[in-house]
Amino acid sequence: MLLQSDVQECLPCDPVCDGCYGPTSGHCEVCTGYKEADDCVESCPDDHFTDESARQCTPCDDACLECYGASAGDCISCRTSKLYDDVESHTPDSPVGDIHTYM
Repeated sequence: MLLQSDVQECLPCDPVCDGCYGPTSGHCEVCTGYKEADDCVESCPDDHFTDESARQCTPCDDACLECYGASAGDCISCRTSKLYDDVESHTPDSPVGDIHTYM
């Protein structure tokens, strides 16, 4: 709970906070979900991947729309049109060398 000093009223913290010093998700003492920049969020946006150990959202490489890691080889989907040589056997672990970019 947050104590609003001018009227001595306790206000609830944002639901993504476990303790707070202000009314928004940017005022959490501890995030119940994940930390994204200076805010707490329930889940990471598509252009970030979830670092479970640090409980934070980390931006994808600029080449990725969605990712599962920080490098360009960790894209789930790409910002430019990219085709895999063998779509049937592609997995998130497929090497970047198997990708061709078409503009």
